[in-house]
Formats: sequence, structure tokens, C-alpha cells
Amino acid sequence: MYSFVVVVINVGIEDTAPFVSRGEVMFAMPFLYKGTDDTLCLAVGLGCSWSSEVLGDVVLAAKLKVAFARSGWTEQLIDAACEGDKLGQFRQVLLGRAVITKVDIDCDAAPFNPWANNYFTIEEHQKGGQWKFDPKQVDFFLSSGQKDGKVVEGNELRKELVKKPVFNANVLDYLLAHPELIPDEWKTDGNGDTRYIFFWGTVYRDRDGYLCVRCLYFGDKWSWSYRWHNERWHSVYFAAVRAS
Repeated sequence: MYSFVVVVINVGIEDTAPFVSRGEVMFAMPFLYKGTDDTLCLAVGLGCSWSSEVLGDVVLAAKLKVAFARSGWTEQLIDAACEGDKLGQFRQVLLGRAVITKVDIDCDAAPFNPWANNYFTIEEHQKGGQWKFDPKQVDFFLSSGQKDGKVVEGNELRKELVKKPVFNANVLDYLLAHPELIPDEWKTDGNGDTRYIFFWGTVYRDRDGYLCVRCLYFGDKWSWSYRWHNERWHSVYFAAVRAS
């Protein structure tokens, strides 16, 4: 049994748990818990030989976790930020050595792969240059095989879309990051049914070889889903294409 002390770090988080300053617990590592007065507390066993470097790492990790949560970062976004030299480039901005030039959507950039850890790969990604989002430039395409109560198999629909100026998943992920830009009329079709807007410019392949496409739809909020190519596609599954 070890007694422990608490290091208090003012990081501005909410919690209603009682503040603990000293007690008797058994633990092998420093641990964090939330206290009152918007504090985050670090408990360290007396007599344990944790170096200041280890404790500093724990404190830094806690600060980052709170900051990420406060700013709406997801695990997927954090993973994306850790790829390549993105954090190094952001450091240059913080140091005043670079500036961020805003381009609404870079349709040439490598797409986000939400299933990368599950061995999905990018089967196809049609680049589309730099594009400033304008809902008036977006049309919703339905194949004739999806109209009048008919359905079409996804692989056949993909063939029909080959010559269409489809948008890729970079547009989807931009809209998910900026849902305030999405028009309300995109939520449903003319019959009042939920509209699923697919971004066929980016196709994913799973580890077994099956293909799928991601889409945008509105439930309680704007979210994304996907559909397999070998499924039947009916009249609520629209393809987002550039308006002519």
C-alpha cells in the first residue's frame, strides 16, 4: 500500500468528482483523475522512482487530451494529423515561419481512409483540383435503373457513372467538418425520404476484395455511411456530380 500526493494542473475541465488530496491506494503507475474547481489531478505513489521526465510526459499527454476534446478532435483526425510532416508544418505556422492559405476543398489530396486499420485500401480516387464549395454546383444523379421503383446493382451503377463528373470523398469529409454549409434541402428527397448522397469519386476495397462508397446523410445530425457495390441501389441513393 502506498500513500500518494496530488499534483494539480489547471487545465479548465468540468467535473463534479470530489477533490482528493491524500489517501491510501495501491497502484504501479502515476494516474490522472478529475477534481473540483476545473482541475486535473495527477497522483504519484510516494517512494516510487518515477522520473521527472516520465511525470512530465503524463502531464503533457493530459493537457493534449483536454485540448483535443475541447476543440472537437476525433481519434481519426488525430491519426491523420500524425501522418507525415503535418505537425511539423503546423509548428512552422506557430513559430511564424509559415502561413495557412485557405482553399476550401483540395480534391487532389489523398482521401481519408476510415478503415485503414482494418486493411481497407483506396481502390480509386478521381482527383478534382481545388474547389470552393457551392451547393449550386452540385447535382444529384439517379440512374434510370433507380427510378420508378426499380433498383440497380452497384457495380452496374458504377459503370454508368464512369463518364459523370462525380465528386470524391474529400468533399464529403469537408462537409462533415463544416455541416453549417450543407443546405437543409439536402436532408430529404422530393418524397420526404432521407437522401443518401454518395461520393463515387473515391472507392474503397476491403480485405476480401469487396468495394464500397461512402455517403453523406442526415439523421440526428449530418453523418456518413457507406454501401457495398454488390448491393441493390434504389431511389434514395444519389450520386453527387458537378452541375453542368
